[in-house]
Amino acid sequence: MKLFFKNIFKLFTILIITYLIFLMIFSFGWLNSKVTNVKNLTGKGFCLVKFRDIEKYNNVDILFLGPSHTYRGFDTRIFSENNITSFNIGSSNQSPINSYYLLKDYINKLHPDTIIYEISSETLEIDGNESSIDLISNLPFSWELVKMGLNTKNNLITVNSMISVFLNRILHPLKNEIHPTIKDNKYISGGYVEFTGQTTYYEIISNPLIKPHKSIIDNQQLKYLKILIDFIKSKNIKLIMVSTPITPEYKQSITNYDEIKNVIKNIAIEKNIKYIDFNDSEYFNKMELKTERHFFDYTHLNKEGCKILDSFFIKNVLK
Repeated sequence: MKLFFKNIFKLFTILIITYLIFLMIFSFGWLNSKVTNVKNLTGKGFCLVKFRDIEKYNNVDILFLGPSHTYRGFDTRIFSENNITSFNIGSSNQSPINSYYLLKDYINKLHPDTIIYEISSETLEIDGNESSIDLISNLPFSWELVKMGLNTKNNLITVNSMISVFLNRILHPLKNEIHPTIKDNKYISGGYVEFTGQTTYYEIISNPLIKPHKSIIDNQQLKYLKILIDFIKSKNIKLIMVSTPITPEYKQSITNYDEIKNVIKNIAIEKNIKYIDFNDSEYFNKMELKTERHFFDYTHLNKEGCKILDSFFIKNVLK
């Protein structure tokens, strides 16, 4: 029996070593881009430059947290003009599980008085893997990132990518990576990303995602939304949850939009925090937002739309 278990142990050891060798080969060579369940997103978006920029910031008044709606919707320059210090750690497809572990890494450094958390049906229905890989690829190593990767659902690709990224950094340290220029986009110090291109109304409403569909909430994301809220409250930090404006055409295509909004609203009531959906007519109409003038795609504000939202937010929510 001892010999049996000894052989089993040897077999597993060989398998693990073989697995790591293959991951190392994929990490260092051209095969990295050819393997579907291993990804390295270093420098592919805005996280690399954003989390280098964050080193210049401490003790902000406001911290913006959430998915791309966050870094497209809250321009820290506008808040600075109103004597409000802030940083925006929004990132693409950032779901509650990603927000929770990311915040744990940076909350003590930024020490915000208020956190603005952007939440929508889109971030409640995804599994968080894409954001996990993005953050792991572009941020310095931390145990919070490891825990995020391990706790993400359907995480084989995330775990593979995490190991691959960490192995890759042996020969390619993160500090040596160069952030490429991304067409029609400009990173602004403080975390905002400005869209500098042009889109037509037809291009916006022709997006294939604007079609009748039902959003299905992922229960793990609901669980982590509550964990995130409790964590922020435990730090005695004021929390405001918001849903930033999307085009009326896209909102109408989500057949259970009000149902999702009520789920978020009820959690806010349960946790005794403020929640504002800027797609409600009382807000959207007051801001006079138009698809053809204030959005660059079906779900993201352009620079002019961002100015309107942020000015309205400062005047009507913060003051």
